[in-house]
Amino acid sequence: FNGYCQSNLLPPDGCECDDVYEVSSDGEMAGYVKADKVYFGRGAIQLSWNYNYIKASVALTGHSQTFCQRPDWVATKEE
Repeated sequence: FNGYCQSNLLPPDGCECDDVYEVSSDGEMAGYVKADKVYFGRGAIQLSWNYNYIKASVALTGHSQTFCQRPDWVATKEE
């Protein structure tokens, strides 16, 4: 999970990296992580890695931290 974040690229070059842990170590949620904590490929433009999320955030929203704080927004449709 943490492999999609290059910790040497901190803002303004990339979203800050935090350690990502499983939601649960057992039961039906074992192995899952919260989607808003991981910079994996998703969305219509298939962003991956923290440095692409920050660039797309600036280009699409005008703010560097929009997708950094909520990476799952990349795959959502504005109503």
